[in-house]
Amino acid sequence: MNKTITTVVIIVVIILAAFFYFTRPVSAPTESVESVAEKLVPTSQGDVDARALDEKLYRVSKSQSQVQFSINEVLRGSPFTAVGRTSEVAGDFLVSNRAVKVGTMTVNAKTFKTDSTQRDGAIVRFILKSDQPANEFITFKPSQPIALALPLAEGKQISANLSGDLTISGVTKPAIFAVRVQIQNQKLLVTGETIVKRSDFNLKIPELSFIASVDDEVGISVSTVAEMIQ
Repeated sequence: MNKTITTVVIIVVIILAAFFYFTRPVSAPTESVESVAEKLVPTSQGDVDARALDEKLYRVSKSQSQVQFSINEVLRGSPFTAVGRTSEVAGDFLVSNRAVKVGTMTVNAKTFKTDSTQRDGAIVRFILKSDQPANEFITFKPSQPIALALPLAEGKQISANLSGDLTISGVTKPAIFAVRVQIQNQKLLVTGETIVKRSDFNLKIPELSFIASVDDEVGISVSTVAEMIQ
């Protein structure tokens, strides 16, 4: 009898310990996203060609920017779209009268928020594994600047495809973002969208009884406001 009670107590303790472990709050970022993001440097202003380019450096304003992912699933028998958002994004843009050079965009993958704190924890611990230092940051490194036929004028929007290397959870794959760029009130507004396959990045969904299926395709959208600093 005592052995049975002891066994039950041990099982209950294990279940409770597992529950509190898996539902505990996500730890804070180990570093600020600004401190790890790439900083672009304008061409030397003493150079004649640099003066002709009329370069301006813009830096992402975190408080005015957002990165979002969305993925469709069947949850408890009904279609559901899970959406996660974060403003922990950083990066630079170097604008000349010939091109827009986009620096490496960096996002803290520990900071995505959805409609559920339990979902947030599962994303960090089991899907993105961003609680591991090597996986904490998602990066997109463009392969080439956006060419301009004419200098980017106030209020004028341009559209382009921006290709580069997207790194998620330590896996790097090519990606193409459909981007729109505009200068408004001396700020650079840049938005971009793409669709990736989570299987390409080895992002596996935990097997849970109330989740019937999860799409392989993940939508990613970026909306940044960058302020001129030089």
